[in-house]
Amino acid sequence: MKNIKFIIFVVLAWSFSLINTSGLGIAYNTPTKTNIFILIWCLFIFIRKKGKGSNVIEKNLILLFCSVLSFIIIPFLTAHSWEGLSYLMMVPLVYCFSQQTITDKAMILSGYAVAGLGLFVLVVYDRTEILSGWNDNHISMIGLFSYIYYSISLYGKLTGRKLTIGLLISVLYAMMMSVTNSRSAIIFIVFALSLAYSGNWFRNIIAKKRFVFYALNTPFIISLVFIYFSDFFIFQYFDEWSMNNYDKSGLNGRDEIWIEAYNRLFETNLLGEGKFIINHHNSAVAVLSVFGVLGYICWYKMLAKPIDFMRKFINDDLIFGFISSFLLIFWQQSFELGFVNASPNMIPYMILGLGIARARDLNLRLQKYQESITSQQVSAPLGNS
Repeated sequence: MKNIKFIIFVVLAWSFSLINTSGLGIAYNTPTKTNIFILIWCLFIFIRKKGKGSNVIEKNLILLFCSVLSFIIIPFLTAHSWEGLSYLMMVPLVYCFSQQTITDKAMILSGYAVAGLGLFVLVVYDRTEILSGWNDNHISMIGLFSYIYYSISLYGKLTGRKLTIGLLISVLYAMMMSVTNSRSAIIFIVFALSLAYSGNWFRNIIAKKRFVFYALNTPFIISLVFIYFSDFFIFQYFDEWSMNNYDKSGLNGRDEIWIEAYNRLFETNLLGEGKFIINHHNSAVAVLSVFGVLGYICWYKMLAKPIDFMRKFINDDLIFGFISSFLLIFWQQSFELGFVNASPNMIPYMILGLGIARARDLNLRLQKYQESITSQQVSAPLGNS
């Protein structure tokens, strides 16, 4: 029963991610309804847990205050916008998924469900006219994120069955993703499969002290590299390859968008515009341009804290899968849309929440084990006496 409930929540998050930014979602105002659903779900869990977890809020009061200031108060004062509040709904979403019970079986079953849904959308998009008016980028992100979620179940001991099914689903996705004309999607499918099957070297990198800092600042670093070094021969070669294979330039104007976004950031005295006016195609640039430097620092902290907590249990295969999958999506969003906007794709935040849930469960087991060892050590002298 718990597995069925878990799969229902996962499928709902996937469904909202598909619909919310589509014409159908706009027509029926599903983003607002989704936010209401998240708040009700969060409140229900909080009441059922009898307020447990409020100590986490107390420990992060400064971060909470600065986040409310940069994502809600300043945008409202400067742009009369509530888009920052809408984006922050991903925080209670992460909390809701962090309270779930994670098992290997649940991840396998939900992985198959999400993989099947992603393939179904790609087939419908390719073979019918039902989704003909939908944006290529949106369809490709749903497909890629669905595959990356599925790939979490591939981490761990490699069996013949896991290898065969994994390769079959990967080939199907690679074939179907080609219809969306997304250059990064197929590349990241290969990355996801490679990390799942032979990524132990990456496990050691994740454990490095400064890993989280560089990992979460990668989109920002990439934007600067492409802005200042786009004339280097390697980028010119990339342009030629892209034109020959996709009939569009390498960055397709993204570097110009990023320059414009940074100009707007300085024009607003580093406070940000307060609302999403342009498509930034880079999550770091989006946060900086819309919510300013303070917003970026808060955004970084909100992502770094859970990843640091999860890294303590990096030897667990599911934890390794959650971190790797979240970061693959995060890095891919150095060039695409979906991770940061008023109605973001919920799949990466769901992955983050599930990773926290797994780490929380492992942490409780560790505490109980340490308590049992301590009690045995205390009782041993009494027994000897």
